Amino acid sequence: MATASDFEFTTVWELPAPVGRVWDELLDIDAWPTWWRGFERVDVVREGDANGVGNVRDLVTHGRLPYRLRYRVEVVRVEPLRLIEARSTGDLEGFGRWTTESTDGGTRAVYLWQVRTTNRLLRALSPLARGTLTRNHDQVMEWGRQGILERLRVPAAS
Repeated sequence: MATASDFEFTTVWELPAPVGRVWDELLDIDAWPTWWRGFERVDVVREGDANGVGNVRDLVTHGRLPYRLRYRVEVVRVEPLRLIEARSTGDLEGFGRWTTESTDGGTRAVYLWQVRTTNRLLRALSPLARGTLTRNHDQVMEWGRQGILERLRVPAAS
């Protein structure tokens, strides 16, 4: 049964770059804080296999609102150049999935994030501030889109 602290977000990035370049940036989570505003820290807990399956990282993230989230992400499935799935525990418990596909203009990257917050403050705020929390998430994802465009050195897709 879904509760007020359950969230499901879908974000679509249309990026004017080849799927291989986008894929490399998405798979390299350790570098995210260098280009993705909102990602403060990524700490290596465990390395996975050559494709990244089994990678475990501790993350600290923030948006515009005055709180930080601390959570652990484990990559559980990778289909090279197509799909990355991860499990999350900590302040955000749930599941995330990146999919990438080539398009006429470059790459479509889609992120599905199905999580439940365990953070005490957010659990208390969720019933009243769901829209604000959703906009905060959307802002962090927009920072990511802007950051990856700069990282790839390509202009924003129109």
